[in-house]
Amino acid sequence: MNSKQEFYSVLKDRFPEEQNLENKIPFFVYSNYPDKATKQFVVYEDWWIKNPEIVISKVSAILGQNERIFARKTKVKRIIKKESDAFLKANHIYGTTKGKYQLGLFLENELVAVATFSSQKNLDVGRST
Repeated sequence: MNSKQEFYSVLKDRFPEEQNLENKIPFFVYSNYPDKATKQFVVYEDWWIKNPEIVISKVSAILGQNERIFARKTKVKRIIKKESDAFLKANHIYGTTKGKYQLGLFLENELVAVATFSSQKNLDVGRST
């Protein structure tokens, strides 16, 4: 079984009530989408091989099967890079970032989201070199 067949097999097992998964979730498609209103998620083969659980989580979100978290129930706190990196490695397809500042969104003391920011960049606007 190749990666594409394995991917759709897992999706069909995980989301049996969904129809036409091949049309909703394309697997490693490299072209632009003509219909901008259609929400599509491209799955590259290396993503599927390295992080299948993260891909499944993203597909679950696209299909509207994730639990919603309301902002008024959460708190934002500054977190350390180690905490940010662990969360991003476990939950983000691209892994960690080199941000200088990290903020965490907490729901009942559980980290549910991370935002990272770089330091300020001084730009010489309008100056020729």
